[in-house]
Amino acid sequence: MPTAVAADGEMRVERQTVRDVLAHRATRDIAWKGQLRLCARYRRLSATGKKPPVVVAAIAREMAAFLWAIGREVAPS
Repeated sequence: MPTAVAADGEMRVERQTVRDVLAHRATRDIAWKGQLRLCARYRRLSATGKKPPVVVAAIAREMAAFLWAIGREVAPS
């Protein structure tokens, strides 16, 4: 998956590595979708005034779900 950069608040793809090229297409698609969703959710929760540890815990739970989805997608049947 390409490296995502959001330092200025806007998501963009920075570069692609050899490891990223060899990754499954489904894995890259799920990972990018997760990156966009988690970044937006982090901003939304922070903007509502949630405490940082609460925001990070919520993001970690959702990230675990994306990792599970990637595992289900690429796991051999």
